[in-house]
This record gives sequence, C-alpha cells and structure tokens, in this order.
Amino acid sequence: MNFGWNRINIVSLADEATLLECESELRAVVERGFRFLKFPPRLEKLFSAHDTPRRRKRYLILGLVAVLLYNIYCFSDMIVLKDIYRVAWFIRLAIVTPVMAIILLLFYLRKCARLTEAFIGAIVVLTSISILVMLLLSSDTNEIHYHTGIIIIIIFGNIVVGMRFLTALVCSIIVQTLFSALLPVATTMPIEAIINHSLVLSTAVVMSLIGNYQMEAELRRVFLVSLLNRVESIKLARSNKALEQLSISDPLTGLYNRRYFDEALEREWRAAQRSGMPLSLLYLDIDHFKLYNDTYGHNARDRCLVLVAAVISSSVRRPYDVCARYGGEEFVALLPGTDVERADAIAEKIRAGIAATCITRDPPGTAGRVTVSIGIAGGLTGEMPGPQWLVEAADNAMYTAKRDGRDRVRTAVRNT
Repeated sequence: MNFGWNRINIVSLADEATLLECESELRAVVERGFRFLKFPPRLEKLFSAHDTPRRRKRYLILGLVAVLLYNIYCFSDMIVLKDIYRVAWFIRLAIVTPVMAIILLLFYLRKCARLTEAFIGAIVVLTSISILVMLLLSSDTNEIHYHTGIIIIIIFGNIVVGMRFLTALVCSIIVQTLFSALLPVATTMPIEAIINHSLVLSTAVVMSLIGNYQMEAELRRVFLVSLLNRVESIKLARSNKALEQLSISDPLTGLYNRRYFDEALEREWRAAQRSGMPLSLLYLDIDHFKLYNDTYGHNARDRCLVLVAAVISSSVRRPYDVCARYGGEEFVALLPGTDVERADAIAEKIRAGIAATCITRDPPGTAGRVTVSIGIAGGLTGEMPGPQWLVEAADNAMYTAKRDGRDRVRTAVRNT
C-alpha cells in the first residue's frame, strides 16, 4: 500500500544536524523493529510532527464525508423506524450532526491539535451511541436490522478514516461493550440472534483493528525508511560539498586555490562588463619569504602562510569577494564592485594587519616581523584590456612595492 510517503520532506521536521544525531537510533529501530506502534521518544516526536498535520487534514475531509453518510440514513429511518423516525431525525440533525460539525471546526485550531485523535474517536462513539438510542426508543419490528449501522461506523473509523491504533482500540472496546449491554434491552430479538449479532460486530471489530494495526505499522516503516534515506542524502550532500570544497580550496590556508580564482576572475569580469561596475584585484607577496623558510623551516613557513591568510580573510569580508592562494607565498583578492580607492584602503588594512601580527622574522638581512608587499589594479572593465591584464598589472604593482622598500602598497598605472 502506497501512502505517498516516498515524497515526504523530512527536512521540514528538523534541521539536518538533528536528523544526523538520530541516525544511530534510527538504524537500531530499523534493524530490530518497533513494538506496540511506538518509536523511541525522539523519533516519535519527528513522526508525530510529520504525521499529525496530514492526519488532521484527512480527518477533516473524511469527517465531512461521515456527516453526509450519517444523515443519508434519514431515509432509512422512515422505512425501518416508522414509529420514531421524527425523533431519529431530531437525534441525527439537531444533536449529533451539530456536535460533529463543532468537532470538525475545532480541527482548524492549532491549540486543539493534540486532541485530534480524541475528537475523531468521539465522533465514532457518538454516532454509535445514537444508533443504540434509536434502537432503545423504537419498537418497530424492523429495528432488529438497524444494528448493522454500528458495524459500518466501526469499519469506517478503523479502516477508512484510519484512526491511530490506540484510538481505534479504545473506541472499538467502548462501542462493543455498549452494544453487548444494550442490545438485549433495545430489541425484542431472541437471545440466539443477539449472540450472533454480537459475534458479527466482534468479528468486524477484530478484523478492522487488524487492518488498522497493519496500516499504521506500514506507515511507520515507510517513515523510518524515508527518514533513513534523508539522512543518507544529507551525508552524501555534505560529502560532495566537502569534496567540492577540497577541489576549489588550498588545503593549507583554507583560501580558494588558483584554479577557482581563474574561474572567478572570468566570471566576475563578465559580470562587471554587464553591470558597468568596477573590478579590482590585490596581489600580495610575503617579503623575504624564501629566507624565512630557509631559516625557520617548513613548519614555521606553514604557520606563517596560515596567519597571513587569516589576516586577508578577516580584512576582506564580503561573501562575493574571492581570496585565494595564488602561488607559494603569493595571495590574491578579487574585489567585485570595488574601485581602486576602496581597494587601496583594504590593501592598507591587510598590510598593517600582517605587520602587526606576531610572526617573528629576524634572519640575516631582515628585521622585525613578517611583512607583505601589495599591488593593486582595477577600474572599469571597459577601460582595461582584459582579465589577465588585471592580474599582470597588479603583479607588476606588487614588484614596484618590493623595489620601493617592501611592506607597502602600490597601485598600477594604466597607460593612456
């Protein structure tokens, strides 16, 4: 039986982290099964959060159908309960139907969501009692056949409406008890017929409860499988994202790698051409880095690169800016929508931040701390030959900063 759960959106129930936390518990339940139609508390909460809104909607629709079917039997009242059919109509139309309508209206109230099962169970019990009351009031010879309406109500509630099994069980016990107690009083049929009718109702109750149990068990099994599939999808998506991140990022510094930067440069260049916005590039190189590496070794070199990358990332914070490790000790920062003046301020912030960072550098020929030289190129794309010119111009400006004494920022000058 397909309940349409293969298309459920489990993400609406909880965030991905919560679903992943439930994975071990979920797998354990899938492996060993569940007893008495009950999950562990956390999974039960997820199931209820997903199933209750759907169930309330179904109850509302089928409740309206129940009202219609219940009142169609007004025609049967005239035929079978000729002596009290007006009273039967009053019970149906003036008492039971308004109560059913009120209960169905309460389905719309969020505050009553927890009472949904109680409400639908009340309708089943109420309609069954109304049939028994009619049997008590009537002395028509045909009324001995009217008890079959209770069988229909039980089957409708347990199978068609599909109440939760516990609700169906409680309602069935109440109706069966009332039926067995009142039928001898309500009818003039012989005891043999009463026993037979009680057995028929008992059989209908048991069969409908078995069907109800199987439907809810299947519903819960499909939910578990769907939830587990969603967990697997989340893990796969995270793995793919991690792999994608590895393919576009530098493993040491966490910045983008050169391949991603080249793609971003082409993309942002085209975007700048369409929008008419400026595009700027910073090109950074760590001063005397070879000497630093030879003096302090590879571990110190790596720590230096990580610290420099951290300063760059903290200084260039817009989500659409692209900071990348371009080479060994070379870094670039692509700044869409940024003119040269603003780029110069960002570059100066980076330079000062790195100079102030406690990265010791005192091999022969140098002094103090690690510094960087930064070159800037940028402007409107219509005024520049192409994206590669932006890189070359910024690189040349960086070398100008080196020649001018290092630990400084220089801007490329376009030939006019």
